[in-house]
Amino acid sequence: MSARVLYVITDSGVGGAEKILADLLKNLNRDRFSPVAVVVLKEKRESAARWEQSGVRVVSLGMGKWPSDRVFHELRKIVQDVKPDLVHAFLYHSVQLVRFLHRTEPSFKLISSPRINYRFAPMWAQWGDRWLKKQDDLAVAESTATAQFLISTLNYSPDKVMTIFNGVDQRTYRFDLESRRRLRREWGVGESDMMIGAVGRLHEQKGFDVLIEALAKMKKNHFLTRAFIFGDGREKRRLERLITKRSVPLRIVPTRLDMPAVYSSFDIFVQSSRYEGMPNALLEAMSSGCAAVATAVDGTLDILRDGENGILVKPNDPASLARALDALSLNAPLRRILASNALQTIERFSIEQMVLSFEEAYQKVMG
Repeated sequence: MSARVLYVITDSGVGGAEKILADLLKNLNRDRFSPVAVVVLKEKRESAARWEQSGVRVVSLGMGKWPSDRVFHELRKIVQDVKPDLVHAFLYHSVQLVRFLHRTEPSFKLISSPRINYRFAPMWAQWGDRWLKKQDDLAVAESTATAQFLISTLNYSPDKVMTIFNGVDQRTYRFDLESRRRLRREWGVGESDMMIGAVGRLHEQKGFDVLIEALAKMKKNHFLTRAFIFGDGREKRRLERLITKRSVPLRIVPTRLDMPAVYSSFDIFVQSSRYEGMPNALLEAMSSGCAAVATAVDGTLDILRDGENGILVKPNDPASLARALDALSLNAPLRRILASNALQTIERFSIEQMVLSFEEAYQKVMG
């Protein structure tokens, strides 16, 4: 008989945790683990539809900025109704709420997925985590950096922390020459132009302002350099003002449904983040055969080796990023070597391996 798994997550927008949950629901071995529902603390958004496509019921609790007594009691009623063997909670509010519930409803095993944002939570939030973390049967970190933080700073027990790297569907993100030609024509980018691409939420974390400053510092080459950021978010107006101020050839385009094809149009992928957990966009770009330049932060260091399968640069340093972009733009053989090595690296970050690791984690706590 398969174990009944209830998933609880704070939001259902477009983010790393939401994507991992979608991949789990789609690929989990249903003979061993049966997802009974996904509970979203906030409203249903983009990812909720993907979860429902896996045949799993998605319930929204309509939480505002903070959890309330109503949200807590509704979550408790759901747990009492579905009687899960295991609850897997993603992101801060969900993790703490389920932990608090677990104190009085100990009938299920609990796995938490804290993610990168724990390192940037205020002190009161970290204090709350210290108090409730003992309710976990296991905490899953998405990167070595997050695991080290949980153990060394928040005093998690090492035997209750497991690192599971994000996975990418290599078949979905395989390079597609026809898509490259079609999209570059659509955007007015010539075959001999150098196209630099970035993907992510328009948020300070992603460092797109640093990318803009770096583009302004790049040398003038014999070819035309074009840059695109694909993403949505609250920083759009500020970034557009900076683009105008620096007069750089950069467009901001909303996230598209055909993002796997978009990566094929890039010559160079840039991750300019100030911090990252385990960057899905970098994994997707590498799967598409892109030469990548990325800031040397957090989970990125689990993926890239400087000069081997990508170029690492200092975070928050436009000059360092500009030098790397200049070097790659002028060196096609280097781009090909980095892209080829990236495709070999990405074999270790497959969807199949990620799901198998989560199944092993589930089995570990179930006994």
